[in-house]
Amino acid sequence: MKTISASVLKTKLNAKESIQIIDIRENFEFEDGSITETNIPMDDLANDISAIHREEDVVIVCQTGRRAGAMIYILEKKYQLNNLFCLEGGYEAFIK
Repeated sequence: MKTISASVLKTKLNAKESIQIIDIRENFEFEDGSITETNIPMDDLANDISAIHREEDVVIVCQTGRRAGAMIYILEKKYQLNNLFCLEGGYEAFIK
């Protein structure tokens, strides 16, 4: 599984690089703050990958990185996706 640190992600965002960020936390968690406007809870994303861009890097975000790692494992195995990155430490690391 590929990972990306919060500092590298911030650098890419500041440079306006083409990258998709998907927050897989539940709606009530997402409402407390996020780094993206795209919220697709984990269960929904596991069954419908139509929102995942194939032509650019995609960062999967959860609160601490654990759920995102599990989600990436599922998506890579089930759909053979190879452009997914897990945000190390999740949203918590990004806001620190």
